[in-house]
Amino acid sequence: MRIKWNTPIRLVASVLVICALMTAQVSAYTQSTIQSFITGTPYYDVAALAACSGVKSATAGGPLKSGSKVYILGDSITVRAVSTYEQQFTAKGITSTISAVSGRAWNKAGNPAQGTHGTEGTGKEAAAADKAAINAADGIIIALGTNGTESNNPIDEIISTFRQDDYNKTAPIWWVNVANGPPGNKNVPEFNTKLSAAETANKIKVIPWSKTVDPDGDGTNNPLKILDDATHPSIPAGVNQLVTQVVTTVSDNSTASTGANANAATTAAAGGECACKANANSELVGSENAEKAFHYMVSAGYTPEQAAGFVGNFVRESGVEPQIEEGKTAQTSRPIAEFLASGESKKTSGSPKGYGLVGWTGYGQLDDMAAWVTANGGDPGSLQGQLSYLVYQLSVGGPRQAIGDAMRATKTAEEATIVFNVKYEVSGDSKNPGGKGWNLRNQYANDALAKYGGSTGSTGAATATCAPGGTTPGEYALPLDRKWYDEHKQWFTKPHHDYPASDIPVPTGTPVYSMSGGKITSAPNGGKCGTGVSID
Repeated sequence: MRIKWNTPIRLVASVLVICALMTAQVSAYTQSTIQSFITGTPYYDVAALAACSGVKSATAGGPLKSGSKVYILGDSITVRAVSTYEQQFTAKGITSTISAVSGRAWNKAGNPAQGTHGTEGTGKEAAAADKAAINAADGIIIALGTNGTESNNPIDEIISTFRQDDYNKTAPIWWVNVANGPPGNKNVPEFNTKLSAAETANKIKVIPWSKTVDPDGDGTNNPLKILDDATHPSIPAGVNQLVTQVVTTVSDNSTASTGANANAATTAAAGGECACKANANSELVGSENAEKAFHYMVSAGYTPEQAAGFVGNFVRESGVEPQIEEGKTAQTSRPIAEFLASGESKKTSGSPKGYGLVGWTGYGQLDDMAAWVTANGGDPGSLQGQLSYLVYQLSVGGPRQAIGDAMRATKTAEEATIVFNVKYEVSGDSKNPGGKGWNLRNQYANDALAKYGGSTGSTGAATATCAPGGTTPGEYALPLDRKWYDEHKQWFTKPHHDYPASDIPVPTGTPVYSMSGGKITSAPNGGKCGTGVSID
């Protein structure tokens, strides 16, 4: 877990020398007090960080920062969002160049009379005219595909064009996939699948706008009501949702005015390669699955009340069993591999069965979970793997961030239970407020809060995020914002101690994060670690 001391650390010296000691200690604080310190997950392995390609990587991509430049090529959806893009990027100190025309495709000029911004013409012509801006960009965002899908927007050709020497060979390319609201365009799912294939081939990063709009993926669902037709985001709610998802994905979590620290979840979503991946298969803490799930969600940054809301839904959906079919027991259910092989998880009509912790039902939802967990080194049939996927989905920059934001805004267990039920589960219970199933979810949540909410165990919660023992492979962790590594790699490549630590000179007032839960016992001045804080 990532813990920020709740009292400021003020030093007389002009720099702070950090001695990063890695022993995990048992917490003396209550869970609720610990929660007030948590802001994310700070675990990083120096060796893994060294392997990260950074912002200019053509494969991994990376977060844009204050001072960066971004180029956006889009159609009418982007036209609607221009002012919001400019506002949000400017707030982060990022300069945006936007070319958008209503009705545009790569091979189609569109209709400027219906809306335009920046360079006009086909997408191909606009990119050629904007070569200088593209070449100077630290990141490229493509938002084409609505008009003619791949027939007018050949994915490989577009990527190849942007990768030419006189365009930009290195800046990360993000592609906003196509939302498919009612009544549904049969060509959109195929186009989005091809975008995903390009992402798998490390050519682009997909921003899954379609998942935000239509979580079930069938083209007939728009549960958040953020489209005002089959394609266009509503004004202002849909536009704000779209732009926030895009800007959060491609940039760090700071603003130009405050310089706030980037959230680790943002780094994971945007860059993808530098966050600790142990959460997909790490050891959980607790005597029963409900307790393990509760502590895991707390370790992911949710309050005990919010964690209880998750658990209330898990109990109702699956009994907190990761390998269970809807309508069956854990003993009579097929293993996940067999269930996936049956094709049941891909059904888009009839009454497909739900499966797993939250009852993923049809439309490839279970397949998406299994693919992500496997890619991150976990077991998709495990509680750990399924919890880690859920946390990823709801994280800042994740494909279902809007639901995560709604959960993080809740104050009570009952409120959290309802939000997750209505927005994520979209269960039959959610359509009957006050009914038996609705009330059972709330009861299970309140039971979980009463049973687990007052327990200590920050070490256990941290272990649920990065095992074993709260340490990272290589025995190093970064107690600072990731930017200090990105900007000063030389500080980390030549450690001169005979124990696992590096001296990191940063300005006075820089926030420092503990590697594990603990109680501050002293603030010694002197000794081998210099001025610092001791945590027991």
